[in-house]
Amino acid sequence: MSSTIEKTNTLRVVDSYDSDTIFVFIIHSSVIVREGLAAILLNTTEQIKLFQFENLELFDNWYNKKQLNSKQKSIIFLGTENLNTSNIHHLLFKKILIGITNNVGEIIEKDSVNYTISLYDSDEKIISIYEKALHSLLNKATHEEVELSEREQDVLKLLVLGHSNKEIADRLCISTHTVISHRKNITKKLGIKSVAGLTVYAIINKMVNPENIKLSDLI
Repeated sequence: MSSTIEKTNTLRVVDSYDSDTIFVFIIHSSVIVREGLAAILLNTTEQIKLFQFENLELFDNWYNKKQLNSKQKSIIFLGTENLNTSNIHHLLFKKILIGITNNVGEIIEKDSVNYTISLYDSDEKIISIYEKALHSLLNKATHEEVELSEREQDVLKLLVLGHSNKEIADRLCISTHTVISHRKNITKKLGIKSVAGLTVYAIINKMVNPENIKLSDLI
């Protein structure tokens, strides 16, 4: 097993890792929660590089500075105190999110995370959910190389710019039904369901100019 842990309350330089390494990020305000979850995850057999952050802002600062390979496989454990932040849509791109609930019966919106664990879950249950997330992540990475067709790119560009299905159909001289079919194919290929997530994809791949995006459409 090749698993390491690194605390990142301050920014630090990190060596490069091969594509088989799984990056696991724990973002939670409680150091006890972070340390406890880290101890559980480091008992898994996968080759992982584990990082701890007190809040989402520290994570974003580190991640942007590090500029990891876009194909780097990442799983993020995120405390519910961070889910109130409107700026989490970027985390859905090529990553798996696992929400950490603090109270029994606490509900997290399905669109916010991929999986959920509770502070009261057993080690076995947490590892089971992590393994499901890992399986989903690896499947997601397998399909990342699938390219969108030229027409699908046209639909995506207009969609993230705020146009409705009918407006897209009129502009491209196709039926609304065809637009919907293209949208389904786009979602299936990219594994991204939300318009906010698709917007991040379009921006990263330089398909649209960020200045033309209306922030109100992403909320």
